[in-house]
Amino acid sequence: MRKYLAVFLASCLLLVTLMVPGYAASNQATNRLIVIFEEHAQMSQAMEALTRAGLRVESFDILDGFVVHANQRAVIEITKGKGIKSIEVDRIVNALPKPDKPGKPGGEDPPAEPPSSQVIDWGVLAVGAQEAWADSTGSGVKVAVIDTGIDKNHPDLKVVGGITYMSRGTYDDDNGHGTHVAGIIAAKDNDLGVVGVAYDAELYAVKALNKRGSGYLSDIVRGVEWSILNHMDVINMSLGTNYDYGALADVLTRAENAGIITVAAAGNDGSEVDFPGAYDSTIAVGAINESQNLAYFSSFGPEVDVVGPGVAIYSTYKDGVYATMSGTSMSSPHIAGLATLYKQVNPAATLSDFREALTLSSLDLGDPGYDEYYGYGLPDAAELLNH
Repeated sequence: MRKYLAVFLASCLLLVTLMVPGYAASNQATNRLIVIFEEHAQMSQAMEALTRAGLRVESFDILDGFVVHANQRAVIEITKGKGIKSIEVDRIVNALPKPDKPGKPGGEDPPAEPPSSQVIDWGVLAVGAQEAWADSTGSGVKVAVIDTGIDKNHPDLKVVGGITYMSRGTYDDDNGHGTHVAGIIAAKDNDLGVVGVAYDAELYAVKALNKRGSGYLSDIVRGVEWSILNHMDVINMSLGTNYDYGALADVLTRAENAGIITVAAAGNDGSEVDFPGAYDSTIAVGAINESQNLAYFSSFGPEVDVVGPGVAIYSTYKDGVYATMSGTSMSSPHIAGLATLYKQVNPAATLSDFREALTLSSLDLGDPGYDEYYGYGLPDAAELLNH
């Protein structure tokens, strides 16, 4: 209900902005704005007008819209409001979690050297990945990790390619969060360090978050667009915001229509599910501990689909080492890994197919049947592949 109300209110706000000249006078600060249009031709005309006015405009690759450095009043006056569908502030989105204190949701233990031999972390065992490896290891499946990047030289990861939306540098990880997520999905089975849920998958680093674990919403949107254009099979989004954005909802619907399964963290504030996890176009994942109890920080609500291991998860980290982290950022890639196993066996499977398979293959936790804390429960890899 919250997301539909937010969309309605956003539409009303735009209508007021376009119809009441005095409204924009109180919104004169220059912002990064995301402007979406009803039609491509209207967008092109608006871009030309804004560029002639000396404003910096950056178009999206798929959406009929752009990012402009301006204020709302200037955009409306220069374009005359023709064809504008929405105007949204390009706010900051954060990794879930952003590394903090050890033992806290979003915290991490100090990075460690690799163990003397390969280990299978409790989270990978909890989703039963090893019982499915005879049938699927994720081979040939393309997984986009929209995050802080991935350590492209980590000996335990196969990073095939990627892109960065930072102003300088590469998609290499300068935070650690994205590398940790990537290892849960697809750390190699190589007698070194750890092994991921889908250890033969092809990892693609989509660096939309900076070394502090934050980035602009528009760069998240661009990351999803890149994933569509480069034919990704699975997207993991261990990030979130409390705000519902039309541009993000739109591009994720397009990803779903392109056959991509997008998995997202539910959030770590123990309240309503964050976006993008709250969208129907994603699989929203809460977090449990090793005792299969809900993590105290795990967000909840009717949008939660399932839960995954999210407390004290040991995985790869930047600079070629390993670390233990907690949060729904860690539970999400466990389920993204399962989506990868599922996609190898069912290459034409849709998000809806995967969601149905999850409901039929999950161990019920919490109240009998579906509930807003555990969703349908904890998925089992072998059972998943049977549906």
